[in-house]
Amino acid sequence: MKVGERGRQGPCATILVFLLMGLTGSLIGRTIEVGPKLAVTSVKAGIVLANPGDTLRIHPGTYREGNLIIQKALTITGLSYPVIDGQNTYELFTIAA
Repeated sequence: MKVGERGRQGPCATILVFLLMGLTGSLIGRTIEVGPKLAVTSVKAGIVLANPGDTLRIHPGTYREGNLIIQKALTITGLSYPVIDGQNTYELFTIAA
């Protein structure tokens, strides 16, 4: 390319920009709110909806759920001491991530 000429950016540059934008979006995890009066009402449903790197914020309440299997990297935070009740029957969590 000669001095003063403007280079043409081909489709590779455009694709690279879109890939980097997608990668950035996947590096920033989302927060899923779980609570008795929210859209996601069970911890198990929150785990299913979550992608690796997401955070589950468990709101106050009692969640009577069986073995919660976690097979991806998640952050799980309880707000005001939620209770996960295995009803003396189930393990509470199996973490395989």
